[in-house]
Amino acid sequence: MREQNLPRTQAITQIIQEADTAVQRFLHHDRQIPALCSSLDLTASERTAVHAYTDVMRTMIRGNCDWHRTAGRYSPQARPLITPTAQSRGGAL
Repeated sequence: MREQNLPRTQAITQIIQEADTAVQRFLHHDRQIPALCSSLDLTASERTAVHAYTDVMRTMIRGNCDWHRTAGRYSPQARPLITPTAQSRGGAL
């Protein structure tokens, strides 16, 4: 969130809110899948493929959430990977 000049804790809060919104949108649309499949008159095989795809998406979202929670990268105590001095020289750390 450097482009918005937000302090780290505020940027983390904003990112969490954006992620929560995206997940809520996915869940909203996911609940509509059965009705969509019916309106498209999909076969049982096609419905199985659609549900398999959304199951994979759900698993990916869950895995991403779990990783972020345990990795510590986005915790308020985490240190930046690039220091301001190294960044001005074009280097890392």
